[in-house]
Amino acid sequence: MFKKPYSIVQSLLIGMLLLLLVACGSTRDQSIQARQDQSPHLTARSTAVQGGATLIGAKLGVRSIKATGALPPLPPKPDKVIPTPIPTPIPTVVIIPTTIPVPSSGAGTGSSSSALQAAQAVFMEINQQRANAGLPAFQWSNILALGALRHNQAMAATNTLAHQLPGEADPGTRIRQEDINWTGFGENIGIGRGNPQLAVLGLNEAMFGERPPDDFHRRNILSSNTMIGVDVLVDTVHARVWLTEDFAK
Repeated sequence: MFKKPYSIVQSLLIGMLLLLLVACGSTRDQSIQARQDQSPHLTARSTAVQGGATLIGAKLGVRSIKATGALPPLPPKPDKVIPTPIPTPIPTVVIIPTTIPVPSSGAGTGSSSSALQAAQAVFMEINQQRANAGLPAFQWSNILALGALRHNQAMAATNTLAHQLPGEADPGTRIRQEDINWTGFGENIGIGRGNPQLAVLGLNEAMFGERPPDDFHRRNILSSNTMIGVDVLVDTVHARVWLTEDFAK
């Protein structure tokens, strides 16, 4: 008789206990959900860029790292660069005189007008011969002409036709002593009689008319030298006309 009421009371107690357990579980779930709603960035992994640093949000228990660095300033935009035009060099034109300039010392090609005219005629003829061969004209050099005069005087003094006389330096040394630091040189000499201009023009034509292999005078006329000095000396003592042509570059 007494077991039945006990079973009813026991059942009621068990039921009330179950209701309490269900209520507690619901309240705990709602509390967790509320905390999750207040911290949405802690529910999943995410990335964001702030101040040049990447912040990583993690699950509960992991703090995010606040960026303290600042973005480096952008480099200034360069100004437009306008290239400076390179000036085109103007070629230097060397004008070959049609007449031989007389050295300031009064020497050069001798004192007589006939000697000057003869030297000028040879100079013009040589440049014409070069032009016919397709070569540039020689530039007149007063220094070489003065050296040619001195050599003519040495030959006339000894009445000897030679490139080097006793007590005289060889042609290359003579030209260098005239302050011409040559990289190439040459010398033609000759002796004639009669009219100075006809005599030296005949000598020069004979030199230019040489044929290989004995054409050393012709080679000097058509050489790669760039300067020339010509002297004609009228030797009244020996009745001769002396010719010296000095070349250099």
